[in-house]
Amino acid sequence: MFLSGQYSLQGVRRNIARFFEGELEREYWAYSRDSWLSGQGGGRRRQSFLSAVEEEFHSARKAGPPADWVPLPPTSSVDPSTELPES
Repeated sequence: MFLSGQYSLQGVRRNIARFFEGELEREYWAYSRDSWLSGQGGGRRRQSFLSAVEEEFHSARKAGPPADWVPLPPTSSVDPSTELPES
């Protein structure tokens, strides 16, 4: 969404920082970063985005180990063992 101009770089940075709180996300970037960074096109916005990702990745690593994964509570109070009413 940042690349299309719908979000600010500051807003995207907050999301990127949150993304790198997890271990899997850090591993993903460590594994795929070269592919992302070697890609062509996108102009300055793409380069700004990738620079922000790199900076947030390194900040997360310097901050210490990733946060423990904690499952989110269900978003609905519907008991999954009950059947849906027929329409």
